[in-house]
Amino acid sequence: FADGYKSALDWGLRHRWWVIWIGVGALVGVILAIVGSFMPSYIDAITPARVFLVLGIAIALGVSLFGSNRARRLRANLAGAAVFAFAMAGAGAIGHFLAGIKGAPLFQFTFFPNVESGLIQVDVTLAPGSSLDRTLAVVERVEEAAMGIPEVDYVTSIVGRQSSGGFGVGNTGSQYASLSVSLKPKRALLDTIEFWKAHDESLRTRKQTTIQTELMQRIGKVPGAEIVVYGQGNFGPGGDIQVAVRSLDPANALPAAEKVAEVLRGLEGVVNVGLSSKPGKPELSVIPDRTKLADNDLSVAQMGAVLRVLYEGNTDAKYREAGREYDIRINLSDDTRKQVSELDNVPITFRQGRPVLLSEVAQIQRTVKQDKVERLDRQRQVTAYGYLLPGYVAGSTGAQLREILRNTDLGEGVVWQELGQNQAQQNEQGHMAVAFLLAIIFVFMVLAALFDNILYPFIIQLAQPQAMVGALLALMITGKPFDIVGFIAVIMLIGLVGKNAILLVDFANTLRARGLSRHEALLESGRTRMRPILMTTLALILAMMPLAVSLGRGSEFRSPLGVIIIGGMSLSTLLTLFVIPCSYTIFDDLSRHIGGGMRAVTGRLLKQRDGDDERPGGDGKGEGTQKPGEVPDRVE
Repeated sequence: FADGYKSALDWGLRHRWWVIWIGVGALVGVILAIVGSFMPSYIDAITPARVFLVLGIAIALGVSLFGSNRARRLRANLAGAAVFAFAMAGAGAIGHFLAGIKGAPLFQFTFFPNVESGLIQVDVTLAPGSSLDRTLAVVERVEEAAMGIPEVDYVTSIVGRQSSGGFGVGNTGSQYASLSVSLKPKRALLDTIEFWKAHDESLRTRKQTTIQTELMQRIGKVPGAEIVVYGQGNFGPGGDIQVAVRSLDPANALPAAEKVAEVLRGLEGVVNVGLSSKPGKPELSVIPDRTKLADNDLSVAQMGAVLRVLYEGNTDAKYREAGREYDIRINLSDDTRKQVSELDNVPITFRQGRPVLLSEVAQIQRTVKQDKVERLDRQRQVTAYGYLLPGYVAGSTGAQLREILRNTDLGEGVVWQELGQNQAQQNEQGHMAVAFLLAIIFVFMVLAALFDNILYPFIIQLAQPQAMVGALLALMITGKPFDIVGFIAVIMLIGLVGKNAILLVDFANTLRARGLSRHEALLESGRTRMRPILMTTLALILAMMPLAVSLGRGSEFRSPLGVIIIGGMSLSTLLTLFVIPCSYTIFDDLSRHIGGGMRAVTGRLLKQRDGDDERPGGDGKGEGTQKPGEVPDRVE
């Protein structure tokens, strides 16, 4: 096997540019396949390949200007550029085709990994004014549907209240209810492997998302009720997609939030779209006329205090019996409070013995206002939210949403902001990018100190893009999204993948120092170091397998870390055995040319200085001449 690799490496070194372009093509091809999977058509999927066609033609023209046989080299380079661009277009088309089969883009990203919490939430909302009995009947139907699923352990129900759901104050009223469906523990892979141990037979095998979908089907449509079924989030309460809409004008916030909700309904994979603030019960709004109030020496607070007594009542009077005290509530009767005409004749105060009626200082209107008012930074806020179907992630869907909202007119003075994990992702992505760059810089500094050369570290770090390709491929094959745990794995790869290239380059330099030519040194280095490279890589891959396959319960949280390291190390090792030696020759030639150029410039400068010294008085020491064969004491 080692001899076969040595023969293949010998061919690769003799055709080093082919090997380099194959490595570059693998990297660019995977990226274009991912981009093509997001495109709406095949034409859009292959469009990015035009850039590489133009770039390849420019490079071919530039390279062909030097050396002999320019026409022949130009034809060959143009043909190579066309083949490369055609291959990249094919990669984009393949990505679009695979995305059509999958029904979703090949690559998805989110901030926080999805883990099974074992808890499903159900929110029930009826029409305003619905009785508790009506709400309770719907809750009992949901409970019956949930308990009919074998994987459900128990159900907890609350009638008359809903949790805040991440939107501030929770909803209270007879039309609201919430249920928490607790699932049985999930059987892990380790439970199956340890067959000699006795395990609980009630452990479930189906995923939480599958059970959640079945629960939605069992509940079905309930007339007059809005039922939302969603998994308990791992990033806090609230919908998977949340957009807060704010405005200084309260009248603009709700219409703008409704526009955002319509955009959410149009996104693929988003269901159960709603608003944090909904229309409440019909009510009477008293709109004061401040001018008439001032004419009668009244204030809005005084008028409000009178109306509060009429509707809420006054409990200043007390009734005492047998040592106990009871409030005596004085207010309008129910019949009177429902009649607007009677409310018009309510006296607010008396002026010179004449009553000042409510109709004289205010207008009374029947309205339907929001059931909840939220403010942030003194602005009225309404949050639009939605939940994602299984197979969709917040990061990819949020990117589509942002693109649409940037081109949507929500009204004057209206601003919007994402909440939830998309907000956390936007806040942290700058810090994540800095951490990524620092990791690359630190590795470069260590390698530059190790080789005492600033070009050789670039050879080692060529393994890093190859590892990124392997990481992306591993995520696409396993169907896992890229999240914060995966980003940690990428930073780990920056340091891990360099070890293989270090083994090759360092031993090749040692062999060259012993007198071997560059070609022979690379062949011997590859043959000798192949075994330790494969052994260390295989050891790392086997160590990451338990993480990648999620052996224990809840280990799916760490699964992307193992998948990315396995994919990155596998592909990087295979490409390193060929790409790194070929890159070594290119950078070595570049280093020799740069060194030769610097020596030539230095030689001209020294020669020019020597010529100046030979002129009379040129050295400023008197005679300015030197005897033939005499060696100068010092050259500055």
